[in-house]
Amino acid sequence: MLKLRLTPYTDTTWRWSDGRYVTHDHRSEITPYRHPMVEHLAMTDGQRTLLVVRERAADRPRCEPTVRRASAREYDHARELAEQWPADYVVAETTPDEPVRVTAGTCRTTPLYLAHDADALNGSWDMADLRSHVGSINVREATRLLLYRPRYGSDTLFTGVHRLTERACAHFGGHLFLRYPSPALHTGPRELAPDADVLRAFVQALDDALDVRPLDPDRTLFHLTGLHCTTPSLV
Repeated sequence: MLKLRLTPYTDTTWRWSDGRYVTHDHRSEITPYRHPMVEHLAMTDGQRTLLVVRERAADRPRCEPTVRRASAREYDHARELAEQWPADYVVAETTPDEPVRVTAGTCRTTPLYLAHDADALNGSWDMADLRSHVGSINVREATRLLLYRPRYGSDTLFTGVHRLTERACAHFGGHLFLRYPSPALHTGPRELAPDADVLRAFVQALDDALDVRPLDPDRTLFHLTGLHCTTPSLV
């Protein structure tokens, strides 16, 4: 949903200009992907700045992209609400004389890849944008893919490029530190009741996921993955 370059320990006075957020010294910028389903907002209390790029949610008014001024209390409240958004989001935070932070939401509908040089943290939803930071093939990750045993984590196929997974937070102040979230709770499968309507439950689960977003049925197409189909042999 975005491209970013964040330079810590520099000017954190942000403004919205020509489709992107940029600091006055032009050493940091965030460019959201232009799409009717993506919105962005920013807030500052004079020291800290919060920048959010996220999927739009149904029944929520569209946010204005301009950087709004708020009190420290209002800022803290907005930061707390940002992580309660029901759809995908990315939150970036900058504060003078502190490392920058980037946090991914719980609904990772788009990837976010990160790389850094000596001065700045770079990120994009398209790994090709970070090709200048690629070192070599990540042998361990390549082996996992060849064995069909991939792992969902920060490793990518290339050294020098990292993946920010859901609920994870990246800290950069010259060195990149990726903080994983607490483990998510999981439950085992339950016994299926004799009169269970499996198809109805499946359709309801899809409806719940789709109703979160303000979709236009006449202009929206979904590809449902994860199903295995077999075709009878004609021989």
